[in-house]
Amino acid sequence: MVFLRSPFYNSSVDMWVAGAIMTELFTNQPLFQGSSEADVMYKICRVLGTPTESTWFSGPDLA
Repeated sequence: MVFLRSPFYNSSVDMWVAGAIMTELFTNQPLFQGSSEADVMYKICRVLGTPTESTWFSGPDLA
């Protein structure tokens, strides 16, 4: 999953996905289950905080 159709992909994405999958395997529940891409993003931000330009440079452009 490359969120919000971002053209950037690197090992950080792989680490995020591996962690999410491991969590889902251990809990037997979806980690951030949402009804839409925006709903999933809201749920992720609610847990991790809202990204800033310094933490996600292209985020405002993709949103």
